[in-house]
Amino acid sequence: MQTHVVIIGGGPVGLLLAAELAGYGVDTVVLEAQDAVSERPKATTLHARAVQCLARRGHLPEHVPLSAGGDGCGCPFHFAGLPGLVITAPEGEPEPILKWPQAELERLFEARARKAGARILRGHRVAEIRQEQEQESEQESDGVAGAGGAVTVRAEGPHGP
Repeated sequence: MQTHVVIIGGGPVGLLLAAELAGYGVDTVVLEAQDAVSERPKATTLHARAVQCLARRGHLPEHVPLSAGGDGCGCPFHFAGLPGLVITAPEGEPEPILKWPQAELERLFEARARKAGARILRGHRVAEIRQEQEQESEQESDGVAGAGGAVTVRAEGPHGP
């Protein structure tokens, strides 16, 4: 299998990266060892900067509540055992703290990545990563073991290594 970019790991970061790259026309493959998104409780909170960045790049659904702005829009939270902290967001930005299970984010990012053209290969465990020299160019070669056996994925960026 030939591609521009191979992403190892289909968690929220890998899937978000795949959505971004594929959205810009970069041929992207995600290799994830798990067969499906894990429902095991993990992270459930996104804070201000992450929420704002995801919203500005179009990665959050439209139903995410927006801040009313001003002094009265603060969201109380705690960090490092310090209770009573307040974080605010400018008017029109999403609420600064978003409670959303990681599994839901992964499903959302995976759907966006697939829609943009990324290939998500679940149930594929990376067995080997090798960097090869071919004349003056370099290529990544990933040995991948999946349900159908071993697969070789070669990655070379759209403009060469």
